[in-house]
Amino acid sequence: MKFTIACLFAVGLIFNAVGCDTKSETGKKVAAKPDEHDHDHEGEGVHVVHGPKGGHVFDFAGDSGKKLEFTYSKNNNVIKIFVMDKDSKETPVAAPSMSVRYKMGATPVTFELAAVEAVDGKTSQFMLDSEELSVAIFQGVDVVVKDGDQELVASIPAHERHEH
Repeated sequence: MKFTIACLFAVGLIFNAVGCDTKSETGKKVAAKPDEHDHDHEGEGVHVVHGPKGGHVFDFAGDSGKKLEFTYSKNNNVIKIFVMDKDSKETPVAAPSMSVRYKMGATPVTFELAAVEAVDGKTSQFMLDSEELSVAIFQGVDVVVKDGDQELVASIPAHERHEH
């Protein structure tokens, strides 16, 4: 476990030293979007949109009209992911958990985020307290959530962690 965390940390340092691009770890291109807040991201390579919770917003692939916002705390390792509609309003999905896939070399790692505040088996919030995920999510991951029979997939490209 300590070796995995050390490897994730080392990969993070390398990405920060070399820079980022606009591809996820699966090689899918992700459209860079203009930033709409009060600090500069020049030179980062990926310009993310920030959502109503102050997190980073990415669209789910396809025509679902849904997107996600992920937040993190500088004080701990809690990652929260919110499912939203096209107007950035939380929209519940019928899923007990959400998967975040990270590929370090040839070894894929999957993190399971638990549903939070579910009502009638639906929620728009998922959370995990994980030091490994708090590093990996900035290295490029794919997020997968099943909403009934529909599978929603979003790619979060590698980008720099920064405070807001």
